[in-house]
Amino acid sequence: ESNHASNLSLESELKQFSYLNGIGIPAQPSDWEGEKSFFVMDITKEESSRLGIAFKQNAIVFGCINKAPEVIMLV
Repeated sequence: ESNHASNLSLESELKQFSYLNGIGIPAQPSDWEGEKSFFVMDITKEESSRLGIAFKQNAIVFGCINKAPEVIMLV
């Protein structure tokens, strides 16, 4: 339940951006379950990292058009 509350708080922080929400799933088979995720447009790597840290994320995925996405470890 606290993850749900945290997601609501994060979604409130994202109101200043254009974003889509959905379920993040691994690209390859894994034991890791998908979870609620946000695809945020027009956000810098620094700002997305700041939000990830503020919301106690282990990592985020960041990408730009015409470049491969990168996993950024936050812990």
